[in-house]
Amino acid sequence: PELVLVGTLELGALRVFALFERVVLKEMAQPSDVHVTPARFPPARQQVIAGQIARAAFALGLHHGPIEATCRVDGDDVVVLDVA
Repeated sequence: PELVLVGTLELGALRVFALFERVVLKEMAQPSDVHVTPARFPPARQQVIAGQIARAAFALGLHHGPIEATCRVDGDDVVVLDVA
């Protein structure tokens, strides 16, 4: 699944407002994406995902302000696609 995290960085600490799961609706005439919250992951797994996104933001030099990030989850692997 693909996830979108929305939150803020406050002095390097990530505060998560929402974790959306991207779902593709194929039943419609044209397939469209819908963001669903809360994501269907247990809280402990969501914390691991948020931690990976926080590390990616830190690696990019981001430490304070609003953040939106997209990632994909495959088993135990979390792949951060973008951070803004």
